[in-house]
Amino acid sequence: MTTSSLQAIKRMPEVELFPYVELSSVNGVHTRDTSVLFKSDGYWQSDGMLPHWLQLTLPHGILLKELSVLLICPEDSNKSSIQLGSRIDHSYCPRVVSVFVGKSRRNLQQIRSLDMGISHEWVELLTAEDIANHSNTALGEVSTIRIEIAHNHMSGQNSRVAQIRIKAAVPGGDHDFQTFLMPNIELFSTIAQRITLNHIIQEFDYIREGSDNEKLALSYINNRYMPGDDETKSNTALSLANKYI
Repeated sequence: MTTSSLQAIKRMPEVELFPYVELSSVNGVHTRDTSVLFKSDGYWQSDGMLPHWLQLTLPHGILLKELSVLLICPEDSNKSSIQLGSRIDHSYCPRVVSVFVGKSRRNLQQIRSLDMGISHEWVELLTAEDIANHSNTALGEVSTIRIEIAHNHMSGQNSRVAQIRIKAAVPGGDHDFQTFLMPNIELFSTIAQRITLNHIIQEFDYIREGSDNEKLALSYINNRYMPGDDETKSNTALSLANKYI
């Protein structure tokens, strides 16, 4: 991601998202409703030994602006300082956390590892700047986020997370269209062409293996930059489609 793209993301309007959530475990006496992580009146608690994890999946790639967590329930902030300083409360609080992002659960890349203090405020885990430092997360788009908890404070084993907040940038205007949307449109167009022509070859077995027709089709499928201008490429695809469909 270029510096100009990063600055563009920062200027964009933002929207809060509510992803599909998967959890490593859930304590039996607590709710299994994952929407509790987006409300102010509860928390998720793990069940078992460390490490624990939370995986957030969005239906499509987003331009992530911020990923934050609230570690301690809001109602706990109203308790006495003695209660808040107790060994039990602190033992549930995550300390070492790693954040992974990607465009699918099979292609996750670690972006950050944090050693966090005990906080009653929102803690920022990830920003657009963090993603910009990793070239494999093209254009800052992610659709899967995984939060892994390696250690708790006070050597605790079960972890609690009160809330999660994801903010995404919303592109708009000619500049954003050219920078962020056009590459996806071009990619979709290329994939569509490959699928169409590959289908022709696979489904019509009368295209003889090793024939000139097969070589012509494969050269177009495997090399989107085959010699010739756009009109020549389009005519090639059209002639193949007319011949074999």
